[in-house]
Amino acid sequence: MSVMMKKGFTLIEMIIVVSIILILSSVAIPVTIGQITKSKERKYLIEAKIIESAVEMYNSEMIDNKIIKAEDLESIRLKLTSGTRKYLSSWPSNLVVLKDNKEIEIQGQELSAYNLNNLFNYIIKKETEFY
Repeated sequence: MSVMMKKGFTLIEMIIVVSIILILSSVAIPVTIGQITKSKERKYLIEAKIIESAVEMYNSEMIDNKIIKAEDLESIRLKLTSGTRKYLSSWPSNLVVLKDNKEIEIQGQELSAYNLNNLFNYIIKKETEFY
């Protein structure tokens, strides 16, 4: 009596393995995407808080030329990143602000369309969500 050894996997075994992999990935992918989104939101909040701190330092030193909440972000960027005393070493490439209760991601060329109040409102909204 000769014993034949089967090599390889049966179709049922392959279907079971593929099914397990699909189930695990269907759980892992949404969790990963959610964590990426949360980390981006936290990054934007941290950058906004850094700008807020820089504005406070600027206003405490520049008594005659204070930054007001209605001032546009482009002029604030220039005040904080240029001159003899730099309050920020660099400005974030993307920033999120709140306008009409919507979160808007802005880039460098759009800074003049939004003001410091938009940024502060975003900070207030995010702080209530995260803490």
